[in-house]
Amino acid sequence: GLPQNPNQRLAGTQSGFTTIVRIAGASDRFFPANSRLVEYLGTYKFNAVPNTPLQKGQVTARGVHLLDSTFNPLELVTFAVTGGTEAYANARGQVTEPKRR
Repeated sequence: GLPQNPNQRLAGTQSGFTTIVRIAGASDRFFPANSRLVEYLGTYKFNAVPNTPLQKGQVTARGVHLLDSTFNPLELVTFAVTGGTEAYANARGQVTEPKRR
């Protein structure tokens, strides 16, 4: 059911930024020593794809995630959906990033 032309199947893109908000010390009682708590703010921009439910609009997400000292996730990376535009004006829920290989 998808368009045959790959250029007509470009569903969208993600852009955002991260900020290290905490590096856990050796005596940290909440996070593993030397782990990084990182804040993320991102926007997912979608194109409408014919013959699919995907519509044009944007979804924003925000949250924190925990990384080890080599910046690998220590837990499932999930962010809160904070809003959206157009077809996603009433967006809510969460975004879960896939595990790295």
